[in-house]
Amino acid sequence: PFVSGLNPETGVEVTNDILNAMDKHYSYEKVDLRDLSLYEIIKLKQSKLYSNELKNNERISSVITIDDKRAVLVNEFDQLVIASNRKGENIETCLEDVMEISNNLEKDLDFAFDKRFGYLTTMPIICGTGIVFTIKLHLPGIRRHGYRNILNELKSFGFALIPKWDENNKMVGDIFYLTNTTAIGNTEEFLAQRLKNILMRVKAYEEQFRYQYYVEDETTVVDKIKSVPEVYSVKRTNG
Repeated sequence: PFVSGLNPETGVEVTNDILNAMDKHYSYEKVDLRDLSLYEIIKLKQSKLYSNELKNNERISSVITIDDKRAVLVNEFDQLVIASNRKGENIETCLEDVMEISNNLEKDLDFAFDKRFGYLTTMPIICGTGIVFTIKLHLPGIRRHGYRNILNELKSFGFALIPKWDENNKMVGDIFYLTNTTAIGNTEEFLAQRLKNILMRVKAYEEQFRYQYYVEDETTVVDKIKSVPEVYSVKRTNG
């Protein structure tokens, strides 16, 4: 069953199966969500590994950390989520991380896989590869000139540009997340290349809008627009 159908006993069995597979390939640290202190939760949030899904399933969810870039999330929105997060590096490196862990774990775990549909997840739109690419971007130009204008263009390619919102539904710091909204029917390599092409388009829009912003108000532009390294993230999920 998917995570929503797991009872505590079955959740523990899933965790133990994953740990047994991990033992053969990696050194790691494991934390259970139900036992975390506030300080440990803050650390997880800083490492981009904490999510609402983990919190909602805290009675059976765990985070298995390999190093500061790679981790396995157990019983998040799927039973197994492999994550790689890297700042200022390329998306291929993240994908290689995920593929390596996936290939190693699949030697000992029976992944939910269909010959026709590929990897099966609780999110039908990412069935196939089960891959979600995400790039965290600082886009003050696009925000000031209307990011909604380019949403339809990105949507036609199967991608979305999602603002970061705070608890009061206000946008935070000109931060956006560029992510794929579908995966089925495409290979991991195709999605990675398409993401790079989409990123180039988004950067071109940002440069255009930054120039317009500069021309419109040259006296106030100093320090308002700063270059921030992109944060690349790749996740593979399996139900």
